[in-house]
This record gives sequence, C-alpha cells and structure tokens, in this order.
Amino acid sequence: PAPGDLLEASCGEGVETWTTSGKLCLPPLPGIDPAAIATGMRFATFFPSAFVVGHRDYVRSVRLHPLGADRIEVTIEWYVDPAVPASEVDVKTLTEFGRLVVLQDARACELAQRGQRSTRHEAGVLMPQEYDVALFHRWVQERLA
Repeated sequence: PAPGDLLEASCGEGVETWTTSGKLCLPPLPGIDPAAIATGMRFATFFPSAFVVGHRDYVRSVRLHPLGADRIEVTIEWYVDPAVPASEVDVKTLTEFGRLVVLQDARACELAQRGQRSTRHEAGVLMPQEYDVALFHRWVQERLA
C-alpha cells in the first residue's frame, strides 16, 4: 500500500467495532457505505507519523511525535457524531480497547528498542504490516545517499 491509501480490515466474526466487548458503544455513524460496515474499519495513513481509523460508531486518530532517538509522544483522539448527546457517550467503553492496544504496542516497541541496543544486533526484519516503516526507511536512505 502507498501512503494515504485506504485500507480495510475486518474486526472478526461477530465483532462490530473496536471495543472490549466487540459491540457498538454508540449509534452507527450516519451515511456509511454498507460495504465499509461489512469490513469493520478503514485506515488512512498519513506518512510518516499519523493515521486515522474509521470504525462503525466512531473515528480515531493517532499521531506520533518523536521527542528524541529513544522517546516518542503518542496522541490518540476519539471523535463521535456531534448529534450524540455527551451524556450518552461512555468514554471508558469508547477508549478502553484502543488504549490497551496502544499500551501493548508501546511495550513491544520498547522491547524491540532494547534489542537494537545490543552489540549483537545487526538488522531486523519488517512484517508486511509494517509497510509505513519500510517507506520511512527508504525515505531516510534516499536523503542520506
């Protein structure tokens, strides 16, 4: 995929959205194409440091801001339909699963970073889902050439 491509991902059988229960926590967003609903979510990546995920009942954005060679600030924002009264938004249910995944991802990154500091580390292998990391590597290499 290229930067800015929309990617579709399935939440899994019987799962409606990204919540701990897998159930919608808000009314479905109006005007969503039924085909998009069937896929579960859509991603748009903004190279090199942000992405937006459209779920059936809310939208989430994630921004990464490097603070140094070994520190990064992650900002996650959840957006809900303004027609939904604030009193009907259960913030814990809305954010719990996304926060858990980000914390787990952060821990995995911390462990990988420790391994890269080892004198035995020479190079790593990227997974296919890490296409944005590969694009960033190529971008840096082109500028250093």
